[in-house]
Amino acid sequence: MMFNDMGFDMVAPNPLRDKILEKAKKTTIAQFKIKDDIIYQEEMFTFKKSYVILDMFKDFAIGCCLPKDVDVDPIIIPLPHLPEKAMEAIIRWCRHHRDEPDMTRDQLTHNLYQCTGEIKDPWDLALCESLDEETLFDVLLATKYLCIPEMRDTLSTYIAQCMVAAEEEEKRQVKEKDQIALEKRRAARLEREAAEKVAAENAAAEKATAETAMIEDNS
Repeated sequence: MMFNDMGFDMVAPNPLRDKILEKAKKTTIAQFKIKDDIIYQEEMFTFKKSYVILDMFKDFAIGCCLPKDVDVDPIIIPLPHLPEKAMEAIIRWCRHHRDEPDMTRDQLTHNLYQCTGEIKDPWDLALCESLDEETLFDVLLATKYLCIPEMRDTLSTYIAQCMVAAEEEEKRQVKEKDQIALEKRRAARLEREAAEKVAAENAAAEKATAETAMIEDNS
């Protein structure tokens, strides 16, 4: 079985996790204190794809056993190393995917060890393309320690595609430079051959002129 750091089996049926999700799905609000002490407030159910945040939710004792009419203070979850741009990207992704079913055990096991090779959701691709390189890697790191495997897989796939594209572009540029150098060498050779031909023709003409002049002098 695959467990996250806090103890949930990440993919097996879990009654406690289901209850926590039901509780989170109602009105529970969480606050996230990120880098530079910036506070973000969001519905806890938004983060159902993050097993670590669900465990934090459990450990902060909001849980499943509180009566509906009991008011509780918002949960404050510390994420001191997470930059603001990365947090915004994670929230956007979690909001977009929060109503989707979780991946199966086979899907999750597959995606933990290799990229799927393509990003099927155009929205996900647009999100990845909107992030600068620094933010992209900040988000990727966050998806690992927050245990958001589906988003991690999307980002890893995108980065792999970018690396392949960059390598192909580098090869294209090298090939283009080689082609330009080849054309320059060919042009230089043709120019040299043309110059040598002109020089030979001039030399032949001068020789013929000299020979004619010599014949005329002798006569």
